Amino acid sequence: MSQYSRRFVAQGASGIGSWTAVMELISMVAIPINFAILLFTARGKDENGEIAYSETVDWILKGEDYRTLFEVALILALVEHLLLAIKLVVA
Repeated sequence: MSQYSRRFVAQGASGIGSWTAVMELISMVAIPINFAILLFTARGKDENGEIAYSETVDWILKGEDYRTLFEVALILALVEHLLLAIKLVVA
């Protein structure tokens, strides 16, 4: 009985195998999703009931000139594409 129910001897793996592609896909999807969360949760109401933005978007809006929310979306899209390009170069 003990001969058939013993555990197998553990074997080491040489790498993570097919999980590399899964982790690459998750990281490629995570960057745009994080920027979308940053953009779509940027707008809210303050304690006075006026429209208020998150600190990051407020910092981008109050640059040298006043920017619209559309321009902020374009800036965030540019930063997102730059991060994806950097990630691909490093990988």
